[in-house]
Amino acid sequence: MRNTLKNLGKVIALTLPLYAATSYAESGIYLGGSFGNASVGFNPSNDVDVKDDDVGYKLFGGIKFTLLAVEAGYVDFGQVEESGFTGDLSGFNAFGVLSMGLGPVNVFGKVGGFVWESDFEYAQDRYENDGFDPVVGVGAGLTFGNIGVRAEYEYYDIDEFDEVSMFSLGATYWLF
Repeated sequence: MRNTLKNLGKVIALTLPLYAATSYAESGIYLGGSFGNASVGFNPSNDVDVKDDDVGYKLFGGIKFTLLAVEAGYVDFGQVEESGFTGDLSGFNAFGVLSMGLGPVNVFGKVGGFVWESDFEYAQDRYENDGFDPVVGVGAGLTFGNIGVRAEYEYYDIDEFDEVSMFSLGATYWLF
């Protein structure tokens, strides 16, 4: 029993500094970037139905106020290439973010809008379009001092597309 308590005390003494180092930021300004798997499904006519995955990326910044944050950024879904069909989709997004710390892990959900542009070509046909549509996301992250890492999934509900989503891994830098 005595050895068990001694070992338990050692484990607690070793993990407390790690817990303190990974605590999430309560508030402040942050910048970040992510990359990951971007999926785009496009069906502009009965003759064309394309779904492709590529490496996408995004750059973002935000201001966090304890549990709530606002975040804005740029996202590029990479290049869509399938059966002679090529194109791209990109744009700017803005979110309201609700987050909660669960020990060293910070989980969050976000809701916002996406101002986008697309440019696709198939044979002699060109499909250019733009718009504003809703976007939702969920994720989790860890913060070590001023540096954070996060994983997230975002779904973009764009009427002109069958599916637009991205699973990404990224880093954040807390300015203060």
